Amino acid sequence: MINVDTTNILPEAQAGKKFPAWLEKMQKAGPPISTTVKGLDNVLGGFRGVTIIGGAPSCGKTGFVIQVAQQYAKEGGPVIFLSYEQGPGGFFSRLFQRETGREIKDMIDILQGENGEEIAAKLKEEINQMKTLRLFGLPAKGEEEQQIKAVKDAIKTMQEATKKTALLVVDSLHYVPLGKDSAGLDGKRAIDAALEMFTGIEQATGAAVLMISHQTKVEAKKGSAGLMDFSGSATISFACDIAMIISETEPLKDSPAVLISIPKNRFGRKAEGKKAVTVKYNKSFQKFS
Repeated sequence: MINVDTTNILPEAQAGKKFPAWLEKMQKAGPPISTTVKGLDNVLGGFRGVTIIGGAPSCGKTGFVIQVAQQYAKEGGPVIFLSYEQGPGGFFSRLFQRETGREIKDMIDILQGENGEEIAAKLKEEINQMKTLRLFGLPAKGEEEQQIKAVKDAIKTMQEATKKTALLVVDSLHYVPLGKDSAGLDGKRAIDAALEMFTGIEQATGAAVLMISHQTKVEAKKGSAGLMDFSGSATISFACDIAMIISETEPLKDSPAVLISIPKNRFGRKAEGKKAVTVKYNKSFQKFS
């Protein structure tokens, strides 16, 4: 339980006025889940509620959420990873890159090479340390509702077993299978439907939801930083608690770092007044620090 002195934050509370919904939500929330990056934790206060991570292609979005999921699962935290864009195999390919610093396209040759058995053993050991990780790929056609039910059941069961808040990762928002309910929906309305579904899961289970969304190359080139530029829907402004955008701005282009801007930070430490954080980024190993 997070203790917040609401009378200091909201003097009107002394007059008996109702607290805002987000503040009540914060009071009920469990401990936040670490971003794995100290500087980012200092600003965000960790992940809770619904978070969206946006950015242009190849900026490190998937690498970042895998780092968060990997660390939390190794700590015994329940992680449900919906790998819609690349599938479960894509998760393990990224894990190979994180552990070796080698390109995914070279994975087969490396594993079949001279030190292949040693590398494979290290990967297996790393995977075995993530006992509370559950991976889901795209469901078969017509089985979308069954999968979401399985996700909810997994969250409930794992939270009860571990006594920890579950982390639900969605990679990515633009690939969410909506089944028959998506017939005739354009891109923005499909995103609205996905947002409604995952915010509903967060409200029903208390899990922290971490979603990836894409920014087009055109939007990235313009330097866009608005929520609509990487979500495609204005609804995101209301649906998420935290919004982050990963970008390689011109001053950082030749530097091993990325800029993470934070256009929305409902639960974070607002008093610090920070809206952007420069984070070290090892692109070869897909690691942030």
